[in-house]
Amino acid sequence: MSKTVSYAQWSLEPYCIGLKLRSLRTQKRLTLSRLAAETGLSTALLSKLETDRMIPTLPTLATISRVYGVGMSHFFSEPARHMLSSRARRTLRAMAAERSR
Repeated sequence: MSKTVSYAQWSLEPYCIGLKLRSLRTQKRLTLSRLAAETGLSTALLSKLETDRMIPTLPTLATISRVYGVGMSHFFSEPARHMLSSRARRTLRAMAAERSR
């Protein structure tokens, strides 16, 4: 059974926002619980954002960006310029496979 993808999900998919969120968190060596405490957002919400099960609102993304010390442009650079490591590509493929189940 295939899941329906919204237009918003489809149009934002090339930007890999969830992957970027998770990459920043792991680079900063933060747990979901610690990030939740720093942002005031729930661990469940943060997990859903990182796994692309939800799309962040701009205020939510701005809050997270401040904690990470990055600008909003970090999440919206043109997809053609994305430089993903081989590990990130494997993670993306695994996430896509999981969603298609």
